[in-house]
Amino acid sequence: GHVDSYSVTLDLGTKMRVTSMDMNFLKYDGGGVYYPTNVSFESSDDNSTFTALGNATPQAEVNSTEKFGIALSAPINTRYIKVNITAPTSGSWIFADELEVFGHPIISGSFIQLSYGDIWTEADWEEEFSYMKDLGMDHVILQWIVDFSPSEKAVYYNSPLYNSSTGYANRNNQDTLLNVLTAGENKGIDVWVGLGSNEEWWDDSTNQTWLNSESQANKNVIKEIWDSPVGYKNKSSFKGWYNSWEIDNDTFKAQADQLKLRGALKTIVDYAHSYTNLPIMTSPYVGGRSTALTPDGWKTMWSYLLDSANGANFDVVAPQDNFGNVTTTYLAAMKQAVDTNPNCELWSNVETYNPDVGCAEPTITMLNQLNTEIPYVSKMTSFSFLHYHSPKVVGWAEFEDWKQVIYPRLGKTYTGPAMGYENKAAGKSYTSSVAASSTYPDENGVELTNKK
Repeated sequence: GHVDSYSVTLDLGTKMRVTSMDMNFLKYDGGGVYYPTNVSFESSDDNSTFTALGNATPQAEVNSTEKFGIALSAPINTRYIKVNITAPTSGSWIFADELEVFGHPIISGSFIQLSYGDIWTEADWEEEFSYMKDLGMDHVILQWIVDFSPSEKAVYYNSPLYNSSTGYANRNNQDTLLNVLTAGENKGIDVWVGLGSNEEWWDDSTNQTWLNSESQANKNVIKEIWDSPVGYKNKSSFKGWYNSWEIDNDTFKAQADQLKLRGALKTIVDYAHSYTNLPIMTSPYVGGRSTALTPDGWKTMWSYLLDSANGANFDVVAPQDNFGNVTTTYLAAMKQAVDTNPNCELWSNVETYNPDVGCAEPTITMLNQLNTEIPYVSKMTSFSFLHYHSPKVVGWAEFEDWKQVIYPRLGKTYTGPAMGYENKAAGKSYTSSVAASSTYPDENGVELTNKK
């Protein structure tokens, strides 16, 4: 309870697609507890500048309580919700039980493989980031910045170590990393810089000698990017690092292999933290082999890897959702493991393409993935907007499907045409499952939080 008028601000943790909100109040005349004379709501992205959403409408009284709520005419992408409560008179008590905010999770960023955009100029990246901002996104994750694979040897920044004299090719002879960071700075997109990728990972990731060598190579990448006279580290968009190793639940079943992996990861993570003071993330996946670790085994493995005293103190773990096929038992197990490390948070890497036809995933499938995964994670990223939804890469149909269906029409009835997708190279096509006049099953949205 509060005496007189007051305000409460709720942090949703990350941007959400918000559709409605309400707050319950109690009246007890004999105790001087009254309903407020006005309740208004505001929203903000930064907890500093707020935009008014309107005054709440009280519902009919039930058992000496009234619910004051507001349903938005159009959903908004926002992180902070403020409620302002006006007391009827000075000295009046106002009793409220909880602030409820309803809506839908929002995919707030995307992975990008630079082999798709290495020919782009800074202006091209700014255009791409404008499309991402239009969808409410705030970050991009470069999957790797150098490819150590013997068959590739590609580098995407100005590297004194990995260049033509050591057999590496800077594709298109431009500084892609600088272009991305500069465009991100100009457009308000955070950039997580992926370290080294290597196709040998799939055969040698349990080999101690290989892990030691690869760990050192990744430290080299961190050091020369951070020390570069180009000034990468001075870009405000430089958010953090991404470890490109794809850790699964089958390769590292043996405790001995987990021990080797933990040591190698700790070497990279500790160096990223100590040398640059930036966070670092990783994105493991769950495979479907019958010999793979169970959810309990997955939890045990990641609790061991993330041990705050002896393990790899990743700041973010964003497991791949395997096109929505990863069961909630695995996601719940990962959350339990991540929760053992107070410095780590759990994201989801939502895979937004259809592997059977190699193009964008049906939107209704994406919606189901989002609503299934949001109870477990604090943020959602995707693989991959650029590859499968960007107008610069695949055309406008996929982008408009995401924009017009996924975001503004979450929980609403879509009356537009069915969207057709095509993978011309594979000679395959299909029609999105979102047809005219179809209504999503989550018509009223999901409760995002009731913590206040």
